[in-house]
Amino acid sequence: MRLPCVRVSAKDVEEVLEFLKSRGAYVRNCKVKKLSDGSVAIPVKEDLDMSLIKELPAVLVSESCYEDFVCGTLGLSFKDLLTGLIPEGVLRRIPSSYDVIGDIAVINIPEDLLEYGRLIGEAISRVSRNVRAVYAGSYVSGEYRVRELKHVFGDPVSKTVHKEYGLRISVDVLRTYYNPSLAEEHRRIAELVNDGELVADLFCGVGPFSLHIASLRNATSYAVDFNPDAIKCLIESIGMNRRKLKGRVVPVLCDVRDFLRIVSDDVFDRVVMNLPLEALEYVPAVSNKLRVGGVIHVYLVSYSVEEVKHLVSNAVNPSAFSVVSVKRVLDYAPRKYVFRADLRRNA
Repeated sequence: MRLPCVRVSAKDVEEVLEFLKSRGAYVRNCKVKKLSDGSVAIPVKEDLDMSLIKELPAVLVSESCYEDFVCGTLGLSFKDLLTGLIPEGVLRRIPSSYDVIGDIAVINIPEDLLEYGRLIGEAISRVSRNVRAVYAGSYVSGEYRVRELKHVFGDPVSKTVHKEYGLRISVDVLRTYYNPSLAEEHRRIAELVNDGELVADLFCGVGPFSLHIASLRNATSYAVDFNPDAIKCLIESIGMNRRKLKGRVVPVLCDVRDFLRIVSDDVFDRVVMNLPLEALEYVPAVSNKLRVGGVIHVYLVSYSVEEVKHLVSNAVNPSAFSVVSVKRVLDYAPRKYVFRADLRRNA
């Protein structure tokens, strides 16, 4: 890792190290470096007050000293590695977590912090050793539910293969929707499915729900999405996992509204609707496609379980449907969460 440094004679290394440590200026996880002329380079933080160096007569070079150092990461977060390399105020605005999708990392950072993207990406790649590309950007938006991302570090690739419960899932982070935080939820829904069920996986993205269902049950899932890149990824995933699939996945490139107009009423045993900001408006149309005894799993953003129950109860015929359960799935924003509501058709 390339860092600013001070260069000292070998006999003065211990004295200078103690001084820099006492001032909080030494980059502790990096090793000092012996240079070809016999002097030693000591890594220091980017925002070091160079006036401190004047207290060190042993220093041979100050302002112009930059070297590549070997830095360890054991027990450190990527933000630990950034301490001293970027302003403290900026560091506080950078989230502590990021997604790793296959060998690509994606972190949400404000646009005005993108100038620090290379440093952030390098720190992430040092902590997550399998990462070969880092993207920074915003949250999901647009009709295809994709992130506005900017490549900040590593290889300029966007296509990868992510592993989830042994399944290989093809993902293009620039062109498709996929959330690795939902891995357990994908599996949980699949475990609820019975052999022989007919499932509609609406707004399927790259199809993780359908792939999980097919891996566990001899069921048929119609995976519907309007994004051609997502459907292409799903077709690739079906091929990669063919030997692991007990059931059948039918990719459908179609607007969900058109799909619901085409299919017959009373046909599906289960419907998955993972479109938290919009799914609720589709529930009335979906309810007609469900068989008696069938279940809708609808995801939505809300503040509380009580509000979710109220919203979904108003979206269906209360004499025909009951709210079986409401589960909190993910944090979405301060005091807002993604919930899953399970609705059963009784009549």
